Amino acid sequence: MSTYEDRLTALEQTVVTRAEFNQYVRQQGQTLRDRNHEIAMPLGVLTDDMRILKENVHVIRIRMNEGFNDLSQEL
Repeated sequence: MSTYEDRLTALEQTVVTRAEFNQYVRQQGQTLRDRNHEIAMPLGVLTDDMRILKENVHVIRIRMNEGFNDLSQEL
């Protein structure tokens, strides 16, 4: 078991200054902003793609309900 002085020394070595802490907080904030940007861009593209797919499925359903009349006329 460690002595009181060993534990105190270990604690003193882990103490950070206010400036170090503030720098760490700023770095974490920048990292979060970067990740948010990296996620937002593909999400926007995927959302637009999903909207297009939804519209296409809607058109296909309408044509199926109509019995593909224009296709049968072409044949």
